Parts: sequence; C-alpha cells; structure tokens
Amino acid sequence: MTDGQAELFPELPPLLDAVELARHRNAEAQRIYRAQPANAHKLAARHEVHRALAHGEISRPSACAACGDQCSPEAHHHDHSEPLAIEWLCRPCHMRRHRLRDVLPGQMSLPLGDRR
Repeated sequence: MTDGQAELFPELPPLLDAVELARHRNAEAQRIYRAQPANAHKLAARHEVHRALAHGEISRPSACAACGDQCSPEAHHHDHSEPLAIEWLCRPCHMRRHRLRDVLPGQMSLPLGDRR
C-alpha cells in the first residue's frame, strides 16, 4: 500500500508479503484447529511428547526415520491414544504421511527463533 492509500484508508491493514500472509493464515488455521473439541486427543498427545522431551524421558534423533536425512525431525503419531509411540520424520516426509504435497510458504518451515 502506498502512503497515499494509507492516508485514504487508515482502517485497512498494511499489505503483507507472501510469507507473512502464509504465517497469518497458518496461525488462524491453528487457532481454529485447537478450538475444536474433536482435536483434543491429538493436542493431548502432542503435549505429552513435548513434556517427555522437556523432562528427558525421550530424545529427538538427528535423522528422519523415513529418508535418513540429517535434520531435526518432527514427531508423527500413528495412534494418538499412545502418545509416546511416535515416528520421527523430517517435514517433507511428515507432510507425505499426511498426504500433503509440499510445505506451504511460512508453514512450520522457519527456525523457531524466526516464528512470530
């Protein structure tokens, strides 16, 4: 938005670049997802994994279990009723497990320090 447009329409939010727009959309999608009661068991399983990692009960491997790439893999649950029965997958392999073709721009692809 140009300065002239900002003066004419102060109520409009500033334009976002593609990555920032993807971050905002992802944040809204996550808020909606977390609010749905049907997802409570999934959220509880994720919380249990984070708790176990923080207390040293489990450790994150340094490679993906599917492709062997050296990375910081994500926990994938095959059954959320067994929260610590997980498979450690890199982001692309994890997305394939969920039948998503690719990582969306800005969606979980940035280092934790760069997320807002």
